[in-house]
Amino acid sequence: MSQSAIDQFAEANTAEPAPDLDLETLAGLADDVGAEIVPELMRSFHADLQLSRLRAESAVLKGDVVDFVMVMHSLRGQCPYFGAKPLAAIAGHYELAARAANFDFAAAWTALEPRLLSTTAAAAAITENADAS
Repeated sequence: MSQSAIDQFAEANTAEPAPDLDLETLAGLADDVGAEIVPELMRSFHADLQLSRLRAESAVLKGDVVDFVMVMHSLRGQCPYFGAKPLAAIAGHYELAARAANFDFAAAWTALEPRLLSTTAAAAAITENADAS
């Protein structure tokens, strides 16, 4: 991934509150693994986010605590590597909260789904910018 793809994304995504992807973390990832590998990692992350959204929604609809906790655990662990710190924080919160006897799946989904969607869109934008570079 060229630095220009990250810069293009940064210029187009300055919305508050917290941005979905931390650009310094992404730049660090490019330094760690090599810029040429990051587009493929981002494509994989994007696909994982899409699958996680489907699995989380299914778990919510079924009231399946085990599957919901597994999805939240995966997101909590994976997201920080891609700078998706807000989603990681929400997932970590719900990973623990879902174990409570009176867990409100509907309220959790209402809070979680918008961040999942916006983070997925941000990952797609980074990938598209890299592909266009």
